[in-house]
Amino acid sequence: MICAHCHSEIADDSMFCTECGAKVEASAASSMLRPSARVCPHCGNDIPADAEFCTMCGARLEAGDDAALTTADGSEPEPVPDPVCPHCGAPLTDGAEFCTQCGSKADASDVSQTEGEIETRALTFEQPDADAEQYRADAAAAHESLNVVTPDLGMADPVPVDKTALMPKPAPASGEGSGPVSPESLADKARAGANAPKKKDPRKIAAIVAGVIVAIAVVGGGTWAFINYQHQQQVAAEQAQREKDEAIAKAEHVVVIKVSGDGWDTSAGASRLPVHVEGTDSKGEKVDEVQYATSDGRGINLRQGNYVLSVPSSPIAADGTVFNVSNTQVEVSFTAKDEEGSEIDATGRGGFELTPIDALEVTDEQINKAYEYASKDTTDGAPDADALKTAATKRRDDAVAAKKEADARAARTITTADYTLELPSYWDGRVTVKYEGDSVVVYSKNYPKRAICSIFVDAQGDGPMGDIGTSQMGYASLSNGRYAHVWCDRYSYIIAYANITNSTNPDDYYTYDEARELVDLQTGGAVHYDDVLAAMKDDDADADDLIFAQDTFFQNNIVSQIKAK
Repeated sequence: MICAHCHSEIADDSMFCTECGAKVEASAASSMLRPSARVCPHCGNDIPADAEFCTMCGARLEAGDDAALTTADGSEPEPVPDPVCPHCGAPLTDGAEFCTQCGSKADASDVSQTEGEIETRALTFEQPDADAEQYRADAAAAHESLNVVTPDLGMADPVPVDKTALMPKPAPASGEGSGPVSPESLADKARAGANAPKKKDPRKIAAIVAGVIVAIAVVGGGTWAFINYQHQQQVAAEQAQREKDEAIAKAEHVVVIKVSGDGWDTSAGASRLPVHVEGTDSKGEKVDEVQYATSDGRGINLRQGNYVLSVPSSPIAADGTVFNVSNTQVEVSFTAKDEEGSEIDATGRGGFELTPIDALEVTDEQINKAYEYASKDTTDGAPDADALKTAATKRRDDAVAAKKEADARAARTITTADYTLELPSYWDGRVTVKYEGDSVVVYSKNYPKRAICSIFVDAQGDGPMGDIGTSQMGYASLSNGRYAHVWCDRYSYIIAYANITNSTNPDDYYTYDEARELVDLQTGGAVHYDDVLAAMKDDDADADDLIFAQDTFFQNNIVSQIKAK
């Protein structure tokens, strides 16, 4: 039958549940009898057909006890006399070596043994089978709780025995383990057995353990999965943040600087401004490089960090202009919160001012240095550095040439209180001018004693014209009725005539080189002394044309160039 309290399977005729110890109601027990049962041959208790131990007395049932099976209608076979303890008369289990009530040796042949031996053996019996002992303890506890010594199951009364004669004598007061066990002690043991933990079905325990393990695995797996998910989320978030921080640290930002210079326009073809960048970025990496800025201040790309900017050389304008750059440094420090490379405005932290250098003052060193930096600019849109160098050199050379021309013009310009006169450029570097009051005398530089011409001022327009050797080349009207007269010697005729006539006058003595230089200056290179000498020697009609060629030169380049003040 099934226990109504814990639903464990128990013997049909049990009075108490062998699992939970609950009392089995008689009506429930009688209504749940199996059609076929066994009777314990030791105590007469009804037991299941397949039981190995009696559920009441705990005796082991041997194979030969199968004859104790009841019939289907509940009739029982003739009972077999139960074995009893020869000492206390209590029922004994089949094959028991000691009485479960008094603890005495069950073998009757040992009755004659001494009381000491009986008392000693009563406490030194062998350990019974664990399962049988459990059943005995459960039964004894149940009987004790009902104050029943022997269960009344309708069996035949046991044979009367004089228990007093068989009881062992009490142990001496000084003994520590000898003597029989009192019924009270056995009752205490029975109660302890009743309260002892009941044996569980191994299959149920295994199922429960398996269920617990599965539950732990499920809960633990779920917990682990949740914790692992949170960990993975945290790791992913940290990784994303690291990647973002790394991207921000690596992002390059356009740094706009302040720069200005008249005539410097990169959109018109000028080279870019070389900017030396030195410092440390946000990752602690050293930066020491040259970048190039356009005329609007852009072109510098930096990661967040701390930097110092300076300009090592001038750019070159499209027309070849080279600049002086202010010797300043600009400190730029910034941090950023985005990885897109936002623009950094550094115009408020100082800047660079470019001042054009006068072309006459530009040196080859400045041009070469500007060209060197311009040629290293490999960014998109960089101009042709060679073409810019050529332009810078030409601009300088043209300025130098213009300066020389200006200096020469100034050197050959005569200025007096009444007039100015620009001498012919053909004389540049070959004549000197000497002022003598209102008069001006021009001398040959190589032959300083030889005057090329002289100019004086008076109030008479017309006047003596001179002769073939010394003559007035013409005059120019000045303000206030004054006139500037130009006079000169005709060296072509004077020297050639002295040569032909073999003059011995020291004043007529000229070297050949001197004759050639003087004639060349007076004619502006139109006549050579040798031609004049030959023509006069041959009395050639062309001699006069050669001699008076200087008059034409003076009238066109001296007289006509006198400007009244």
